[in-house]
Amino acid sequence: MSIKVIPTVFGTSMKEIEDRLKKALQISKSVQVDFMDGEFVSAKSPLPDEFPGIDKSQNVELEAHLIIYDPH
Repeated sequence: MSIKVIPTVFGTSMKEIEDRLKKALQISKSVQVDFMDGEFVSAKSPLPDEFPGIDKSQNVELEAHLIIYDPH
């Protein structure tokens, strides 16, 4: 069995997310992104449709961690 450590990217502004995503992609091709609604937890992040684009040639695997009351 192998263990896979996946870095998490979260932030309250696009600048913060873009900076952290850039750093995470330097060490891993898998990244978990936390989306926060400001209700379930006090912090609020940009929504998934505001998330920065990723060049498909980077072959990145993204996971979403929804820290929100209503995922629909």
